Formats: sequence, structure tokens, C-alpha cells
Amino acid sequence: MQSHCVAARSSSRLVLVAGLLIAWSAVPLAAQTLPGDYLVISRSYGTVYSVDPTTGLIRGLMSGLELRDQSGTIRGDGDALSGSFRTSLAIAQDGDFLARFGQGETSFGLASISAAYGHRTVLAGTTEPAWFECGHVIALDDATVLTTADDWYTEPPPGEGRILAYDLELATTTVVTGAGIGDGPALKLPRGLAQLDAQTLLVAETDLQTFPSGAGLFMVDQQTGDRTFLSRLTPWPFTRQVIIDGQPAGEVTLGDDEGGVGPVSNLQARSVTVIDGRIVVGVAIKLLDESYNGGLLEIDPATGDRTLLVGQALVDDGTAQTVVSAVPANWATVPFLDCPIGLLETDIGRLAFTCLFESGSIFEYDLATNELFEIADLATQLDPVFLDGLQLSGLAISRVHFLAGDVNCDGEINGFDIDAFIVALQSTPPDHATYYAVYPDCHVENADCNGDGLINGFDINVFVALLGA
Repeated sequence: MQSHCVAARSSSRLVLVAGLLIAWSAVPLAAQTLPGDYLVISRSYGTVYSVDPTTGLIRGLMSGLELRDQSGTIRGDGDALSGSFRTSLAIAQDGDFLARFGQGETSFGLASISAAYGHRTVLAGTTEPAWFECGHVIALDDATVLTTADDWYTEPPPGEGRILAYDLELATTTVVTGAGIGDGPALKLPRGLAQLDAQTLLVAETDLQTFPSGAGLFMVDQQTGDRTFLSRLTPWPFTRQVIIDGQPAGEVTLGDDEGGVGPVSNLQARSVTVIDGRIVVGVAIKLLDESYNGGLLEIDPATGDRTLLVGQALVDDGTAQTVVSAVPANWATVPFLDCPIGLLETDIGRLAFTCLFESGSIFEYDLATNELFEIADLATQLDPVFLDGLQLSGLAISRVHFLAGDVNCDGEINGFDIDAFIVALQSTPPDHATYYAVYPDCHVENADCNGDGLINGFDINVFVALLGA
């Protein structure tokens, strides 16, 4: 192979290639993510970053406004997802990701975000009233997405909650439970959603002090929509309307003689997940106007009993004033976990999450060893002007290999990518058959080094600069 002399000089990105000095000053907007990276979204700004779980460093801007500086750079086309009350993330089977957002009475729905280019597309039918206003989203399979919805602004608030199934191929929405579907207690503010098994869904409710309605963890039969109360998450029993055959059938008090025992929350339960059959809910507590904290509760799937794993919750003594704490095995003090959210299982069986009102950390908790790890702190990597109200609300794990310049997909950008880059330049769009015949498990978009959606001569200078970096 021909030898190439490549050197990068200072921040001006002057690159010496075969005796020619080439200047490149633009920031490449090509995707920067590898399988296993964390994808995290700010509900305030709608920005999605890819984060290296090994170093804790931001690998790249995936979509939205750049927050590491005040350049005003925006990656991807489409409406901004900023200002959402809740934005959650899920990974589609093709590696793109889905963002469930709710920005008020007139702006809510489900957006598909291109992993390659960051383009945001609100999916057809997801702005209909049934989707009002926000909730969690999970990709059930390659064609179906599940999400929660609640009538946040109805009078009197909050309205009845529901679970929706969205067909990605047909762009149709089906109600799984709520809105007359399924028997059992009505849901209120269902913000957490998980799959317990092939037949059963879990819904964790949020109880806001502005209009307390009580909150519980419910099991939902995915086929019939029937709802079963499993555990009380708030300090006192609460009353719910019962729906039978689509009609009101009186009221029931939940959490008095059933619903488990153990620590509770008096504020928010925005996320739930299941790891090896163990149910974990992220909860928040509030004692004074500005005094927040939270933790992780494990819920027994048979009894509804609650155990505090890490952080803080409230003793279930009827006062909602007595705090109970759980210190991780590798910490000396109780961690400050303000509203754990985005709970998901990692590839090594840990529980990953962010904290909605924290400064920008991503945590991993090991259920087997009771150890808590701060994997990344985005607050140290962003421009301070964006830190107030950053509010990381969604977390997912990347399944694609998009790294501008890594055209042979070996995880590094070096001279071994030159031949692959040349093949990509010479292959014919849109299928790039020549390239994929040689590199079947890679993405030709990695040759689109300037992120303009095309693979051509305009990518050469950027590719050279990436080699030099």
C-alpha cells in the first residue's frame, strides 16, 4: 500500500497530505456512534448525544442543537423536539431511534430520528388526540411500538391514562388498555412502561403534588387490556374508577389491604424496567419546596412488596415525612438521585439510568453487587449556559456503527480506511452494491464525512482531516 504522510496542526486543522497543505475548519456533522454507546436526550433542548460508556465522553452529536458550545450548530432536519415535558427514547430494529415527546396541548407525538443523519420525522397519526400528551416508549418488535399517554390538561386533571400500540409499517394506532379497552381500575398519569413477560405489561404512575391522584404499579394483559393493581407507590391508599366492559362500574380504594408493603414515594415514578424477572421503579421524593431526592425501588411481582435498593424513599408510616436511605456498597454516603428516569438493562446486565433533575449524569447500578457507578457526567462537557434545565429524560443503547471516516468499520480511523473510502466513492447510489460486496457489515454512510447526505469528492478533505486527527 502506498505510504501517506498525514499530520494535523493545531485547532485550525491544517493537514499535510503528500506535500499538499489542506485546510479544514468545519465541524463534521456525520454520525458518531458505536454499538453499545449510550444515546441520551435532553427534554429541554431535544438534543441527542452518543456517549462512550468506557470513557464517559460524548462521542458525537446525533440530533438537535449542539450544547458543547454556543455555535448554534443543529444536526438533522425537521422540527425541534425541545421544550418537551417528557421525551423518552427507544431503538428501532433498523438502528434508527424513536423519541416520544409531549410539548403541551398542541404538540406531542412520536418522532423517528435517523441514526445516520439526525433527521427528525414526526410519524403519521401520532399527533392525534389519543397520543396526548406524553409517556414512555418501547420498541416491542420490528413493526410495533408501545407507548403510554395521559390526558394531562383535561378538567379536572388528570384524565384517564392508556397504553397505545403503533404499527410502524401501517402508521396505525391501537389502544391496548384504557379509553374503554380492558377491565379494571382506570390509570392516571402512566409514565413508566415495561414488559414483564410475553403477555404482561407493567405501568408505573406518577403522582404530582399539583393534583395528587395517588400512584401505583399496574399489570396489564397485553391481549385483553385488563388492568390489575400490583403495588402502591405513594404514601396513602387512593380511589379509582373501575371500568367493566367499557363502562364505569363504581369506585375502588387501592393500596389499603393490598398493594404490598415497604418504602414509598410522594412525587414521581417516571420509569420502570425488568431485569431477570426483577421489577425496578425509579421514584422521587419531596419534603421541602426545593428538597428533592429519589432512588430505586424493587417490586415483588407476586406480592407487590417494595424494597429500596439505592438512594432515598419514604417510610410507609402514613406521614410522608420519614426518609429511609440505602447506600451502595461502593459509596460512603447516600447518592443524590433526583428522579431516576430512562431505566434500561445494559449489555452486561446492569441497570442504567439518568436523573431528570440532576446535572447530567448517566449511572449504572449492579443489582447483584449493590454497586453504583457514575458512567458519564455530561455537565463537565457542555457549555455552562445550557446546564440550567438540561434535564436528561431518555436513555437508549446504540445498535449501529456510524463513525465518520471509519469506512471499514473496524472501530478505528486510520490508513486501513483509505481503500474502503475509495471503494465507497466509486460505488453507485442508492444501493452502493460495490461497497457492500466488500464490506457487508458496515455502513457506507461512514464515507459521508461531511454529513451532507452524499458520498462524493466533497468528503475527501474531511476524510483526510479525520485521518490526521
